[in-house]
Amino acid sequence: MQIVRFRVAGTTRYGVVEGPVVVEYAGTPWSLFRRGRRRFPLRQVVLLAPAMPSKIVGVGPDFVATLALLVQFLFTTLLIIAFGILFRIFAKYIPRIPAPDQEIEALLLADMRRAVMHEDTITAAQLDLSHVGDVYTGRKRLGPYVSVTHYRGLTLGFAAYAEKRFGQLGDALLYSVGRLTARSAMGDILREYVDREQAMRRIFDEIRANGIAIPEVVDRTEDRVTVRLYENVTAAGVPPEGRPICHYQSGMLSGIFEILTGRSVLAHEVHCWALGDRFCEFQLDLGADGAGPAPKAAPAAA
Repeated sequence: MQIVRFRVAGTTRYGVVEGPVVVEYAGTPWSLFRRGRRRFPLRQVVLLAPAMPSKIVGVGPDFVATLALLVQFLFTTLLIIAFGILFRIFAKYIPRIPAPDQEIEALLLADMRRAVMHEDTITAAQLDLSHVGDVYTGRKRLGPYVSVTHYRGLTLGFAAYAEKRFGQLGDALLYSVGRLTARSAMGDILREYVDREQAMRRIFDEIRANGIAIPEVVDRTEDRVTVRLYENVTAAGVPPEGRPICHYQSGMLSGIFEILTGRSVLAHEVHCWALGDRFCEFQLDLGADGAGPAPKAAPAAA
């Protein structure tokens, strides 16, 4: 006998399951319990917990699963310790990559200083992006996109190494790459759109369509533009670390508005997920007419 507690037509009853139907019983299982005549199709009733009160709480560990997890934890711990011991034993036999000598390091620093000062000889017209290739042909199954986690591992890892190696000049390198890439892209867009507002909407659409961010101009004056990026691919969701990290996007916005305005533009990130905000916001200071920002102000962009 399978005794059940069920609800039908808004009323709670007791009964017994007999095949595809539930036979109603009078009384309760722990008192006088008599078979009734009413039958209800099982699919039309709502089965309830078979006790009062209806909340059932079961307490007790799954000893087999707990033991398996404990064994797995101990095995992993011993494996890590063993690898650590082996690494310490054989570390002296691993060839070390020599650090760049002083002459090479000086050349790298000088080159990045020129990038910060926007005196580098590479121009947007010379920036060849044809090596990107046809990703749709080459990645027919995977498509043109990669995970944000992989992208951040690449860009933030590079930024961390460059900063450790070269200080703020490493951040400025990302700024300069973003600026030049954006200037190249804007050159192609302006060949389609003469109107600057239409061109800005087009590049903003491209930024969103490519999963970089959701851009929005939140303020604009004669000498300053404030742009906010929501869901920024570099920073959205990162924990606060006390400083902005979106140097590539700073340079990107600088290059976009240099082409749109025909004036020098210096971008500063004033809000960032890495600062504890829930968006990234950039102040774009417009300088005099020209192709690039004023050299003396550019190091602050790092």
